[in-house]
Amino acid sequence: APAHHLLVSAGRCPLDLEQELRASYRRLFEARGASRLELVESRFRSVARPSLLRIPARAAQALQRELRSCYAEFSFSPASAGLPPDHITAQLHFVACLLELAAGTGPDMVRGMQRLPAYVRDRLLLWLPVLRGEVAARPEGRFFAMVLVIAEARARAVEREFSLFATRLTSCAQPVG
Repeated sequence: APAHHLLVSAGRCPLDLEQELRASYRRLFEARGASRLELVESRFRSVARPSLLRIPARAAQALQRELRSCYAEFSFSPASAGLPPDHITAQLHFVACLLELAAGTGPDMVRGMQRLPAYVRDRLLLWLPVLRGEVAARPEGRFFAMVLVIAEARARAVEREFSLFATRLTSCAQPVG
């Protein structure tokens, strides 16, 4: 069945679809035990995976401190203040903040453009593809896998485009002669 089957099921009540999505979300991300997939990078990476470097507990705390410091540098506060700084929604929200800065003018624009590609590459794209693969492997994960496919594709495009901008900004700032 196509991944978007939940959205295009003819004759289905939208409330039934919403309940089905909520149930799928709970099974994927709120279940107890080994079947749960984490949406917090440090927790997701605390489990050994062949394609992803494992983070021990003490490194997880360092990662969260690093992200808080990075966020503070840009006066960023995640919309969901109760979430850990390495939760996927906080990371995506920070990318949106950097994109907004990059769309502006002046020194904030330059800072946003310079930070954006490295943040996307070194944080988001480090674990998002692995999460997407694990979500896609679950029967109840089809809809959420498509959301992650879109997020990953946009992140890759942002990283690629803003890497070019950052390189040009750096070369323009180099003294001549």
